[in-house]
Amino acid sequence: MGAPCQPAAGAPPAASAANRKAPTDRAATRAKPFEPEKLVRAFRGRREDVRLKALDEIEHSHLTEPAVPGALWQAIEPAIRMQHVPDSLLYALKLYGKVDDRQNDRRFIALLAAADLRIVMCAVDLIGERRPADSLPALIGLREHREYATNYGLRHAVVSAVARFSEPASVDFLVSTIGAADGQLKYVAALQLARLTGENFGGKGDSWKEWWQSNREDYRVAAEAAKNPSSAPLPWDYAVPQFYGAPVYAKRVVFVLDRSKSMLSSVGSVVRLEDACQQLEKAVRALPEDSSFEIIAYNDTALPFAGRLVQATPQAKSDAVRFMYSQSPDGKTASFDALAEALRIDSGIEAILYLSDGDPNTGTIVDRVAIVAAITQQNQALRAAIDTIGIDARGASEEFLKKLASENFGSYRSAR
Repeated sequence: MGAPCQPAAGAPPAASAANRKAPTDRAATRAKPFEPEKLVRAFRGRREDVRLKALDEIEHSHLTEPAVPGALWQAIEPAIRMQHVPDSLLYALKLYGKVDDRQNDRRFIALLAAADLRIVMCAVDLIGERRPADSLPALIGLREHREYATNYGLRHAVVSAVARFSEPASVDFLVSTIGAADGQLKYVAALQLARLTGENFGGKGDSWKEWWQSNREDYRVAAEAAKNPSSAPLPWDYAVPQFYGAPVYAKRVVFVLDRSKSMLSSVGSVVRLEDACQQLEKAVRALPEDSSFEIIAYNDTALPFAGRLVQATPQAKSDAVRFMYSQSPDGKTASFDALAEALRIDSGIEAILYLSDGDPNTGTIVDRVAIVAAITQQNQALRAAIDTIGIDARGASEEFLKKLASENFGSYRSAR
């Protein structure tokens, strides 16, 4: 699951043995005293690097000090009125979510009215984590937010947070969501309902509504189901497309296909790229016509099919199939560039299905940990599910794909 309120990709890294020098003497281990006015001055000024440095010092040396919550809130409070906040404000809110302050639950609710949607979504995540008393109605009330109907990321954040409350009102909300939503959001709501109730009506809104009308008064969280959610397939109201066995519930989806030289190797008697194209053709042909899709084939560079989401008409599907089979395996694996391009395709994408047979070895970012961090940051507001599929992925390559999926609302699947 993606972490809330992540600092910008350029923000100072967390302290670790790898990025901190060992102190040379006892004096070097003593942090400077926390100066609240220094943080406040930094946020009144214009230098983002100064703000990030001040927050970094708090995270590494002062987080438990009693003056920190008040100083952080002084930095955060103006964000309620700002149309576009600097990334440092998200970092500050992340830190404020970690401190012990009697007022922060009330303040998180106040941030739901912020002008910048990123602050709203960050507050939603933190409320979902902390579950403060009396905050559930405020979360559910975000259905009336001016961007709720058009912003997939906001809807995903609210559905996920409401489901963490395990209250009858949560089930009310999720049942109504299944009745009104489609695509990936409907899938997320169905998963959460199965976890909370122990029932499995999948995407069948009428079945959920009928069951809930009969059981609401006696509702209790299905504790065993919540601890051990069922892996049974979700019943759906149409035949769900699959890509290497991964169900494609999303109605706005990007397929990212590895076409590097290593895809010339064989899976059994079939060349990897040929097998991938066959699997992708099945998935694309099965997409409902009210879906939209894009395909990005990548090696050293990312090559899009259309450069945008296109409706899944018979003609578009046929054109996409020709595009897929025109690819030949060559070059290296620029994983970051392909994923970053996929996230830029459309602000409303719901899912990315990313196929690879190996390690990233070229492109803007090559380090696996850095790729996961940067893509997770880019996906913070979009909240697209990134499902990863590894062909003969082993060791560090497989761990990279698993981590990329788990940090981005997705799952990993091994193709062999």
